[in-house]
Amino acid sequence: MKEIHYVPLGYDCNVAQYCKKNKLRTEAYPFDWLISPINLITKVIEKDFEGFATDIYPIQKQVQTYIDTKEKIELIHGFCKSSHMYFLHDIRANEPIENELKLVEEKYNRRAKRLLQLMEERKIIYFLTDKKTIFNVFHEDLVKIVREKLNIETKVCNRENDERVLKDEIYEFKMMLKRKYPGLKFKIIQVDKI
Repeated sequence: MKEIHYVPLGYDCNVAQYCKKNKLRTEAYPFDWLISPINLITKVIEKDFEGFATDIYPIQKQVQTYIDTKEKIELIHGFCKSSHMYFLHDIRANEPIENELKLVEEKYNRRAKRLLQLMEERKIIYFLTDKKTIFNVFHEDLVKIVREKLNIETKVCNRENDERVLKDEIYEFKMMLKRKYPGLKFKIIQVDKI
């Protein structure tokens, strides 16, 4: 039996947690711990991750789980001006920001390269995403901060009752993969009960 690679698409870290809990996570991939709507993931992959983790702007501090050590510490939430994705678990507030941003960029470039290699080698990939995207007050606060500080309009996801838009975005993602990687064997699985 051929090896299947499970790649979380988000929209947030719950899908990566689901993969971890169900022993499906063997490698780290670029969207594991981000707020990354599918329409933005489609654009990022289409452009071979160009600008994916560059130009990250610090937007707020919060005590949260630092992914690399699993400890609760003060982190800086970052917003990537290029990809419009939110990096919430990677930038330590007690370290020099320039060093942290460089480490984050390097880490996510490795993860992006890993995913691109899987797709280029036409490995079997199961992309997992939330069945329903849950939009909460915390996400609204992030959008508001980005709008006020950077004058950038963004959305972090579709509202829970907007299933048609989510379905369309998954379809566009699927079509992009078929165009860009003909012959790629993949499935898109919407996970319930995360």
